[in-house]
Amino acid sequence: MANDKLAKTQVDLVQVQQAMSFLDGEEFSVFDFPETAVPSGGSTTWAVPTSDGEMETKVLDCIILDIQRVRQYYPGAFTGESVPPQCASPDGRVGIGDPGGDCATCPHAQWGSADNNSQACSERRHVLLLMAGSVLPYFLNVPPSSIKALKRYTLQLAGQGKPFFAVRTQIALEKTKNATGIDYSQCVFKAADGLDEATCANVVAMREALQGILAQASLRPQQAAAVPPPVGINVNDFTTDMPDE
Repeated sequence: MANDKLAKTQVDLVQVQQAMSFLDGEEFSVFDFPETAVPSGGSTTWAVPTSDGEMETKVLDCIILDIQRVRQYYPGAFTGESVPPQCASPDGRVGIGDPGGDCATCPHAQWGSADNNSQACSERRHVLLLMAGSVLPYFLNVPPSSIKALKRYTLQLAGQGKPFFAVRTQIALEKTKNATGIDYSQCVFKAADGLDEATCANVVAMREALQGILAQASLRPQQAAAVPPPVGINVNDFTTDMPDE
């Protein structure tokens, strides 16, 4: 199923409340929400899962509900295998595992600690998006190569007195290359228009209803793994199908 652009996102708080009630108190995390992932190989098309199958689109028309800073450290090159990181942080500030502690002063978090002047401890952004066709969020795992663009975008909005959740955002993809000449996809963020007062109020209420889900992402009960991860780390919270650029 293909479309150049998903329909404009609307926010109906009554429908959101109904959807939450259907869950009947079930515990869930961001990783249980449908995920639209940054594609590999420099593709400029998003694949969005829907109840009718996967929809392809060039632009995600959405409202960014929440952004969480996270980190993960593997002692060797990440191979895509479902193994736990040696150390990880659900807030990007305090690591859990080995070496653990303050991320800012950790040698693995310093630029130049890995190949191509990168960081051995990968920093990412976990983002909740509200998109057309769903009254519950989608999950987007923003890779290191797109963090700067996301930070710049939210900073520009803040400079205009607008929180990121008070505007409709369009997220496109552009093809670029890393230092070794490998093609990869990078996110491009653009503000479409502001939300009216009623819609913005509904978004704020929705954020409050979902408060804490991102922060608790790596605090779920651990799933079985060949090598048990450190306490508080779930391997599925930090693995991805695409290696860091």
